[in-house]
Amino acid sequence: SGGLLSVGVGGTESWSGDFRVMSSLSRIERGYYPDLQRYPFHNPVRGGLSWTGEGRGCNTLLGWFAVDRVTYSGNTLMGFDLRFEQRCEGGTAALRGAIRWDR
Repeated sequence: SGGLLSVGVGGTESWSGDFRVMSSLSRIERGYYPDLQRYPFHNPVRGGLSWTGEGRGCNTLLGWFAVDRVTYSGNTLMGFDLRFEQRCEGGTAALRGAIRWDR
């Protein structure tokens, strides 16, 4: 809601992610969101992201996410395909992921 997509994955391991579009958008839209910093300490004009789990996360990060597909029924999110990359503490090794969800 309000341009923030929060994802939680549970099971034998727990992971969570936050994907925030730029402040000029009121909801998640299809597109590429580059040059992002850690949510919620990000620049709202650009957007932000954060992927954490199993006691791991970034103090600072640079990254991007891309929404390849998003569907709504009215204002209700019905599904999406999203890819992301984050680099912790300015490191060169990247964490990459993809999420697909349908209601």
